[in-house]
Amino acid sequence: MDYEHPVPPSAYGFVSLLIVVPVLDPESSPHSIFVPQRSIRPKTRAERRGQKDKVALEKNRINQRVGWQARMHQKNAPETSALLTSCTSDAVGYLSNADRFHTDTVGEEYALRQEALQRRYQANEYRRNQSFKRDEDRWNQNEEKQRKEDEAWQKLREDGSKAKKNQSAVAYDIMTLQYSQDVDGQHQKYQDDMGKYVCKLNLTLYLFIIIALSLYFSEIPSAAKNKYACREGRHKVCHVPGYIFCICRH
Repeated sequence: MDYEHPVPPSAYGFVSLLIVVPVLDPESSPHSIFVPQRSIRPKTRAERRGQKDKVALEKNRINQRVGWQARMHQKNAPETSALLTSCTSDAVGYLSNADRFHTDTVGEEYALRQEALQRRYQANEYRRNQSFKRDEDRWNQNEEKQRKEDEAWQKLREDGSKAKKNQSAVAYDIMTLQYSQDVDGQHQKYQDDMGKYVCKLNLTLYLFIIIALSLYFSEIPSAAKNKYACREGRHKVCHVPGYIFCICRH
């Protein structure tokens, strides 16, 4: 009769039951006796407490479900409860605590000061650009105004309408009384000579009429003289048919 140990030793953490089973030689006996053994791994205290935890028990029951919903849950469910709010190190959204939190408060304050400084620089640059644009617009407006004014003065100079107020109405110099040495001066001299000649003719004709009337008045009878006597009774009246002339002009 031989003896064998069908269970592993207790050194591997299992409770082994050493059962001596007699084994008959199959050649000597047609019947052989074999009793199977069950090995149970001992549970730790934490595992025994975990079986009493309602949350762990519920999770275990959920993982033991069957059906497509259970398969989807088992496929996408995180390994631990911590993975519900965090990512694994190989995930895309993973960020280490060293990157999330830092203790360089001096560097943080320096970054804030640099940000404020950049904002001040940007504000100064914006105001400088606005002032430059405002000055450029103002100078352009002044240049445009000056250009329009120059064009208006040039137009007035070419027209000459504003310069006539300082120009004499006659073609001679009012200081020297000399005629201008141009066509206007010659025309003005001609007009003056014609006026003088007409006045001279009128004066000659007037004297001729006075002399003729005086001669004719001396030949009028005294009755006619009394008929056309002056209203003052002092002066004599010259009578010509259709014309009465009194020396005293009454």
